[in-house]
Amino acid sequence: MASPGAAAAPRRGHSPLLLAAALLLALAPSPTTAAGRGVARECTYTLRVKTSCASPAARTSDAVAVAFGDAYRNEAHAARLPTTSGSRALERCGTDTFRLSGP
Repeated sequence: MASPGAAAAPRRGHSPLLLAAALLLALAPSPTTAAGRGVARECTYTLRVKTSCASPAARTSDAVAVAFGDAYRNEAHAARLPTTSGSRALERCGTDTFRLSGP
């Protein structure tokens, strides 16, 4: 057991950029859908990704994907978060916002 003032050893094998994602599920049905009538709805979700300031790398070039669902078994999936080369997305100590579509 380590003493109370001792620092924990760094973990190995994880991506150098630590990501903490906070999902803000902003359900916004499209105007052409009918809620409550068994008609499929298309919703827009806002995904906010906050990167750690403790990450050793300035940014990541890794492909980042996300999948989540709700209590009704609706699933939203982004095979790859949209980042363009030269963009400042997913940099250390930053917050990026992405808009995703799903049921």
